[in-house]
Amino acid sequence: MQTDSRKRRTVLWAGLAIVTGLAVWALLRVEFINNLDYFVYLESAQSLISGRTDFYSSDFAINRWLDYRYPPLFLYLFLPFATMPLDLGELVWTWLSTLSFILAALSWLKLRERLSGDSSSIALVALLTFVGLSKYLFIALQNQNANILVWSLTIFGFVLAYRRMDTGSAFAFALAISVKIFPVLILPFLLAQKRLKLVALTSLFIIVLNLLPMAHLGMQGAVTSNIEWARHVLIENDYHTKNGPVNLSLQGLIRRYLVEIDYDSAEFNSDYENVNLITISEDGAFGIWLAIFFLVYFGTLFFVLNLRRNGGSNESAFGGRAFLYETGAIAALVLLTSPRTNSMYLIGLAVPISVLSGRLLSEKSKSAWSAYLLTVLVTVLLPVAIPGSWAARYFEVLGVDTFVCFVLLVTMLYYLHKERSVLPDPVREPTS
Repeated sequence: MQTDSRKRRTVLWAGLAIVTGLAVWALLRVEFINNLDYFVYLESAQSLISGRTDFYSSDFAINRWLDYRYPPLFLYLFLPFATMPLDLGELVWTWLSTLSFILAALSWLKLRERLSGDSSSIALVALLTFVGLSKYLFIALQNQNANILVWSLTIFGFVLAYRRMDTGSAFAFALAISVKIFPVLILPFLLAQKRLKLVALTSLFIIVLNLLPMAHLGMQGAVTSNIEWARHVLIENDYHTKNGPVNLSLQGLIRRYLVEIDYDSAEFNSDYENVNLITISEDGAFGIWLAIFFLVYFGTLFFVLNLRRNGGSNESAFGGRAFLYETGAIAALVLLTSPRTNSMYLIGLAVPISVLSGRLLSEKSKSAWSAYLLTVLVTVLLPVAIPGSWAARYFEVLGVDTFVCFVLLVTMLYYLHKERSVLPDPVREPTS
């Protein structure tokens, strides 16, 4: 009987995923919604099919602004979509993105329910999470951006890590990092938690995955292409800093508050206002960001480690309800401290928002409600109350989304502190 019930639930969720994917795809066909990033991937894949391997040339994708900015591996993984008819490729890509996020969210919500020990309905927690996340999820789906898949893999990585399924967790983390580099900021936390096998496997998978293109490029070509990617995206990025989406990480916020930016000379995204409080050089702002990065990132790491020692759980962070708050804090921290974050990255806030939603439902906490309502204010109410592109751009450069990340980080750390001081290890960690 239990098996039949489980099968029915599986069929129900599979049907829901298919219907949701079709619905999202139908929305994407509406004229006012673009699928910009999908076309960048498609044009890049077609260049690869034609025999080109100069991945980071300005005309390899569409133009210098809409260029290819991922490691070579991602393009080879995308090739099957480039061989499909356009509508079919979009449908399959949308369905894959939607399904992966639904499954990742479901696995996370079920784990949250198990560890929290509260009776909050998964559906109600999911609804509150969706409301708080809807702005960022819509933006990512609007462009069919790969960040949906990256965060799905990252969430799966966390869930599998808790279950001590190191190989699966390592592969999920490695594939996410091999598409977008920012999840690499998770690894120091795993290392500090003495998850040495998990970190070693993740590192091994990263190397193997990024050398897979050598089947086409040869060993030297694969290594050279990855070096070119690092140079193009991580070092020689002045053009995209000036013309790309507004950077919502701490680095972008500090730059906008300390540097007078010449938006008028930008080829794209020129309709922004300066919000700088003082005016210093770009190098000076970078130095200040670097200092704040070390303070916030390693300060959080030290805070978590210190709580774990005092709470009597030295062996791992992945145990008990504290796991939920730690993981929520890590997700918010990664978005804050990554060198570049835009609105499409912020679907990763699903992790802390879901933990927060469960907390406010189970304990009616004023602090949880305050943090949640602030999130909804920024993501839902402000765009409705003050509509228009000018207001949206102004809120972007002010960094209201960055402050939401910071509030969620502080809230997760606050509840982690309460959890460790009151109930150090409420749920025993699984051994298999």
